[in-house]
Amino acid sequence: MIVAGRPSHGKTVIGVDIGMHFAGAHNVSVPYFSLEMGSEQLVRRMISGTGRVDGHRMRSGYLDADERQRARAAVTRIADIPMWIDYRSYNPLRMRMALKRLTAKLRTGGHPPLGAVVVDHFHLLAKSNPGQENREAWVQAAHDMKRMAKEFSVPFVVLCQLGRKCEDENREPQLSDLAETSALEQDADIILFAHRPEMYVRNRGKDHLRGEARWIL
Repeated sequence: MIVAGRPSHGKTVIGVDIGMHFAGAHNVSVPYFSLEMGSEQLVRRMISGTGRVDGHRMRSGYLDADERQRARAAVTRIADIPMWIDYRSYNPLRMRMALKRLTAKLRTGGHPPLGAVVVDHFHLLAKSNPGQENREAWVQAAHDMKRMAKEFSVPFVVLCQLGRKCEDENREPQLSDLAETSALEQDADIILFAHRPEMYVRNRGKDHLRGEARWIL
């Protein structure tokens, strides 16, 4: 499953929510490969989303009593969810080895079995071969993750950043915007676009778009 969008359009929120749903509702372990942000930043986002607390207010420390209570309840809920955050740099080969080690650890440690994998995000995967061009590396990475999904028999949720074309044309993203990484479109079973029109430069200051988000499946 590909979750694609422009920066700050909510890809990480969707990835976290999907991972937490798998782990919490189905009692399975979900590794979250956070290639963009550290674990502390990601956990803050998890607390904000789970507790329905404004992330900026939480970072700045200006929470009222009700918001602090919701944040504490979110921390308690998150602590019981078997989601494993890994923020080291990976290429597909190293990721496969990490997943093999994790599945062995889950079997011997009495943890819930592997249920899904979240990768945040695709374009930050390191090249398997130093001499590879970006396009060649991305095609290889897309094929590798498709194979890993088959090997481990779990869904892979892969976050992907879109180029500027849809923003420059002030429109919703569409399949042609994945042209840079066409291998993703070919290998994916599901593609979800995250779209927040208020984040486009041309739409800044348009109050009727404030807070609006669209998920295009």
